[in-house]
Amino acid sequence: MSPTLEKKVQIPIIGTCSTPQSPNCSQIPSSFVSLDSDDTPCITPSGTPSGGSVDSPRKRPAGKRKEKEAIRKSKIQEAKDTKFCNLLEQFIKSVVEKDASKAAKDALKAEKFAKKTELEERKVKAMEEMASIERREIERKEKETEMQIMNMNLSEIDDPRQKAYYNQLKNDIISKMLARQDAQDYDPSLGGS
Repeated sequence: MSPTLEKKVQIPIIGTCSTPQSPNCSQIPSSFVSLDSDDTPCITPSGTPSGGSVDSPRKRPAGKRKEKEAIRKSKIQEAKDTKFCNLLEQFIKSVVEKDASKAAKDALKAEKFAKKTELEERKVKAMEEMASIERREIERKEKETEMQIMNMNLSEIDDPRQKAYYNQLKNDIISKMLARQDAQDYDPSLGGS
């Protein structure tokens, strides 16, 4: 910033003459009045200099200055309050968005977990069904084999050891059938009475 130069304005004070041709009037100013200084004499309404200071037209009454300062400070405070409110709103908005985002993520996780659980349950069910199918297939093949053995004509077999082997198999098959029959009689889940 460049320093400002103050110009001192001086106004000559000329006696109390109303016109320059008056006998009491002198054409030479008796003193000068500076508008910038406070210790210069003041001109009264009658035109005579009096002691006292000339109030600068730039100075305002103290009440006005305080009032304007208070208004300026209130505007500054209002701007600060507005800025604070805006920041607070942004913070609350971000917290709400973060909570909503977290809730959405949690919901997505729960949905994925539910789908994964359902998929696992379906896999277990499918595996149980496959095991059941395999078990029935094995039982079917065993029954088929047992039926072949039971329907064998042992009179055609010449080897006594082979004949004894097939007789033992037939006895084992009959024992199994009786055991299954007894289990069905005692266990209602197997179809017994």
